[in-house]
Amino acid sequence: MSCEAPCFSDLLEAVRHHGLKAGLTTNAQDPEKILRLADAGLLDMYGVSAGKGMWPRLAAHPRAVVNLLLLRNGMDQVMNWAVEAIRLGAGRLLLLGYKGTVSDFTPTTDELSQAFLLLNSLGKRLGTMIATDDYTRRRLGLTHTCGEGFRRIDIHGRVDRCCFPECEYRQG
Repeated sequence: MSCEAPCFSDLLEAVRHHGLKAGLTTNAQDPEKILRLADAGLLDMYGVSAGKGMWPRLAAHPRAVVNLLLLRNGMDQVMNWAVEAIRLGAGRLLLLGYKGTVSDFTPTTDELSQAFLLLNSLGKRLGTMIATDDYTRRRLGLTHTCGEGFRRIDIHGRVDRCCFPECEYRQG
């Protein structure tokens, strides 16, 4: 049995019924579906990655968080995405440092720090909220814990308290 949007809507309605909040990260391949869910009040927020799919169509929505993925030596790209997102009307940007298994892509802590400082400066001047994920905050020394109250549930129903399976901060 195939279950497309109606089943997903039912799931989100059940989440709401139980007093929980729902969010998702989208690849921006079907922005109209995401906008319908957000406008119906079924999503508290959604993340959309700058540079992926039809991300500009989703960036300005009040429930959108535009994800800015920093790769090593990728500061110019992140800043260009940030400027474009703000120009489109985005109100929230999230800086993410690459944390995959290809070490050549992992930004240095200095790059993360510089990106965070520049984005915060830009955000303050233009009234845009700037944030980072727990992993990046740990790398920058801004926190010593991850994932307080965080639960990731994948499409197969597996629950994980950590946002990333390869994280050096993962707790057993």
